[in-house]
Amino acid sequence: MEKAIQILIYIHATFGGIALLTGLISIIAKKGKPIHKKFGLVFFYSMILSGIIAMIVAVLPKHESPFLFVVGVFSLYFVWVHNHANTIDNKTAVLERVKRYLNSNNKNTKSRTSKDVKVIISGTTGVVSGFTIVDRGPTPTTYHLSLIHI
Repeated sequence: MEKAIQILIYIHATFGGIALLTGLISIIAKKGKPIHKKFGLVFFYSMILSGIIAMIVAVLPKHESPFLFVVGVFSLYFVWVHNHANTIDNKTAVLERVKRYLNSNNKNTKSRTSKDVKVIISGTTGVVSGFTIVDRGPTPTTYHLSLIHI
């Protein structure tokens, strides 16, 4: 069993190294160019594999680490949300949607109510902060919202 865990750790480190290199290249490359997209995709899959393997190792006997398991969860969340957000809207579409929201009188969407929403837009960067109240069940739940879209 220990040999299998050691192999998983080597695989995790290999994909982590690939993610470091491809992530760096993707950051340096101009956003939207083919090199950015190709290396970004390799970064995405390398991070997913490395994160999954890290979470598996973090729960195996003699290697239990709740902290590293949570780091794996947040790493997966980061790459998944970033990749998913980029497939839905581009920066311009998000900023336009925020401007439409600010200019409308309807602040309620579906079962959500927003309050104390503050938006700062500078060029093509938007910062949104406020509270969202989600009414799904016997008692509404309040979430603090803080987003930065660059």
